Amino acid sequence: MAESVRFSKTASVVSFVILLFHVVTSSTNTPVIVPADAGVGYSILKLDCDNSDLQLRTKDVFGDFYENFVMTESGDLVLRRPVSPLGGQSYQLTVLSHRNCYDNVPKKRTFDIRIRSTSEVFPQRLYTGYTGTTDILGSLVTHLSNIQVRPEPQQEFVLQGFYSDYFTILPSDFNDQIRVVLNKEFPTDFPKRAFYFTLLSKVGDEVRGHTGIEILRVENPNQKQTQSRSVSNNNPGSPRLTATFDQDLSNSASSHALRLRRQASATTSQQTVEVYEDSKGGAELFSVERSQVAGDNIRFEIRSSEPEDVFSIDVDTGKVSLKSNAKLDYDYGGVQQYVITVDVKRQDDGTAGPIWTVLHVVQITANILDRNDEPPRFITKPVPYLAVVASNAQAGVSVFRIEAEDVDGGPGAVKYYKENVGSSPYFEVDRDTGEIRTTEAITSGLDYVIKVYALDSKATVQQKTGPVDINIRRGQRPPQFYSSSYVASVEESNQADQTFQAFDVDGNPVAIEAKNFQSGGATRYSVYESLTAISTRFAVEEGKVKTLRTLDYESDQRTFDLTVRAEDTLSGFSSDVKLTVHLLDRNEFTPLFSKSTFTVTVDEDIPIGTSVIEVSASDKDGSTVLSYTVTDPTFSITTTGNGQKGVIKTNGTLDYDRKFPHYYEFKVIASDNGATPRTAEARVIVTTNNVNDQAPQFDDNKVATLMGNAEPGTTVIIVRAVDEDGDAVTYSFDGRIDIQF
Repeated sequence: MAESVRFSKTASVVSFVILLFHVVTSSTNTPVIVPADAGVGYSILKLDCDNSDLQLRTKDVFGDFYENFVMTESGDLVLRRPVSPLGGQSYQLTVLSHRNCYDNVPKKRTFDIRIRSTSEVFPQRLYTGYTGTTDILGSLVTHLSNIQVRPEPQQEFVLQGFYSDYFTILPSDFNDQIRVVLNKEFPTDFPKRAFYFTLLSKVGDEVRGHTGIEILRVENPNQKQTQSRSVSNNNPGSPRLTATFDQDLSNSASSHALRLRRQASATTSQQTVEVYEDSKGGAELFSVERSQVAGDNIRFEIRSSEPEDVFSIDVDTGKVSLKSNAKLDYDYGGVQQYVITVDVKRQDDGTAGPIWTVLHVVQITANILDRNDEPPRFITKPVPYLAVVASNAQAGVSVFRIEAEDVDGGPGAVKYYKENVGSSPYFEVDRDTGEIRTTEAITSGLDYVIKVYALDSKATVQQKTGPVDINIRRGQRPPQFYSSSYVASVEESNQADQTFQAFDVDGNPVAIEAKNFQSGGATRYSVYESLTAISTRFAVEEGKVKTLRTLDYESDQRTFDLTVRAEDTLSGFSSDVKLTVHLLDRNEFTPLFSKSTFTVTVDEDIPIGTSVIEVSASDKDGSTVLSYTVTDPTFSITTTGNGQKGVIKTNGTLDYDRKFPHYYEFKVIASDNGATPRTAEARVIVTTNNVNDQAPQFDDNKVATLMGNAEPGTTVIIVRAVDEDGDAVTYSFDGRIDIQF
C-alpha cells in the first residue's frame, strides 16, 4: 500500500524569506514564474498589446537576460533561448507601450521574472542513508540526519513511496535542515533491504521541489558507507538513478519504487531526421529507431518536444506524425529544428499491477527542410509609393524603383510585372530590377498610376504578390515621411541637448526623416506643440528626438503630442507627421513613513486575521506605487490605497504569557516600484493585554500522612499552584477527600 509521511515547517522561517523578497520584487509588479526547463519559444505571458507597440527596458545589471533570453513575438513575451543556467535567479523587466496601450499613467508594466527549478529546494538530486536491522523507534537514519533545504513560508515535507510509513520527517536543530527518523520498528523477519522514496517540498498544493531518498537496511549502518553496495547502478548521485525521481510523481508508490530499480539501466541513443515544412497535419513523418530494444510488450511515448509540441506518436509502432492541427514553417520566424525525446518502454508485472519501465531513451533531432512555398513581399519604404516626373521628361527616364524579396526563391527568383488594367501607358517596369521608367515623352496630365506585382519565377506553383499602386505626379510633391507617426520615450532629469531614439508605427527604432522628391533640395525639420507654436522643449536632430531643456516628471506633463514638419528648402513644400513623446519617471526619491514608530495595544486573544494597526508612507516620485512587508511572521500586511497605506493583521495567535516582555516589536518595510526599488523602514510595537485564559496548575500531586492523635489545626501538607496569567490563586476543597487507613 502506498503511504506518505508529512512534516510542516511553519512560520519560523517567514521573516527570512520576506527580508530577501522585498529587495528583489514589489507586490505592485506582476510576478511571473518560469520553469528552468522551459525551452525556446516558451510563452512567458500575454502582454495585451500589439508587438509593434512594445519596447523592453531593463537596468544594465540585467541586460544579458533581456537581450539574450527574452523577446516579444505576436504580443507575447517569449524565451529566445533556454534558461536552465539561470535557475533560482530573479529578474525585473519593464515593458513600455509607445501608443499608451496600457491604462496606467506611466504607460509601462514591470514584471518580476523568477526562473524556478522544481529541484532547487534541495541542493542534491539524491540522498542515500542507512538504517540498522535492529534499530529502534526514533533512531536517526545514518547520513539523513541533516538534509539541507531552502526554507519557505508554510513549507511542508512529504515522503512518498511504498513503506514510507516506517519513516518520518522531523525538523533539525536549524530551520534550513530536516532529518529522516525511523517511525516504527521493522519485524524481525522483514525481508526488504532497500527503499526508494520521493521527498516533496510543498507549499499548499504546489510542489516547490523534490529529491530522491534511498534507504538501505544493513547490519551496521555506521560502517556501510565504506562497503560495496549490494544494489547495482544505484550509487549516490548516479545520473540514471536521480533521473528516475523526475518521473510522474502521481504514479503509485510501489510502482514508482520498482520503476526506479529497473529504470536505472535505461540506455540512450541519438537519431536525426529531415522533415519538409509543407508536411500536412496528420501525415506520418518518420519512425523511431528501436534497434537497441528487442522483445514484446514495447510501447513508445513522447516525453518532450522543443520548442513546440506539434508531434504525435503511435504507441505501438513508434511512427511519428504531425498533429492534425499543426503546421510547420521554415520561413519568417518559423522553427527550423525540433528536438524530440522519446521513451521506449516495456511492460512488467509489479506488486500493484502492470507497470511500464523505460528501457531506452531516443533523442531525435528533426531538421525542417525549406520548400519554395512563400510568395515574394514588397519591402520598399515609405508606403504608399509616391514618385515625381519632370514636366518635360522624355522616354526612358527613371522615376522610381520598387523592390520585393523572396525568402525561399533564391537569387534572381523575383520578377516584376506591370498590371495593364488601371495602369498608365506612359510608364513601364523593368522585369529584373523593378525600375519604373517613362515609355514616351510626358506632355500632358498631372497624376499617373502604374500597378506592379512581383512573381516568384522559380516556383512550380505560381506565387505572386497582389498589385501595388505607384502614384506619380508630374512636377513637384511635398516630402513624404517614412512612417505615418512616431513615438519616443524620454526619462526625466535629462540633460539639455540630449537625444533619444524614435520608433515608427510598427515599433521599430528608426530615424525621423522624410523623402525629398526635389532634385537638389534639402529638408528642414521643425517641431510644433500647436498649429503655430514651435516647441521650446523638443527638436528633431539627425533623425532623433532632442530635448532643449531638462524635464521633470513631477511638474511637467507626462505625454507630449507634437507635430514634426518636414519642409523642402527649395520649393517650400512641407508635410506634417505626429510625434508622441512619453516622459518617464526616474526613481529619485526614497519612501518616507508618516511616523518612525507605530504603536498599538491589543488583547492577546484576538482572532487570527484581525486588523491591528494602519501604517502609511509616501513617495515624491510621481509614478510610484508602494508595497509593504513586515519582518515578524506572526503578522501580515495588506497594501491599500495605491500603496499609500498598509493594514497590519495578525497572522498567528498572540500570547501574553509566553512572550516576555509582553509586546511584539518588528519592522515594517515600504518598497517603491522602481526598476531598482528604494525602501524605507519603520518600527512597529504591538503590546498585548493579559486575558485570563490560563487555568492554575498545581506543581505536583501531594500525598500526606496524618497521625491518629493529630489535634485540630495541625498542618497536614502545603500545596502550591501557579497561574501563568499572573492572577491571584485561592484554594478550596472540592468536597472529595480520599482518606486511606
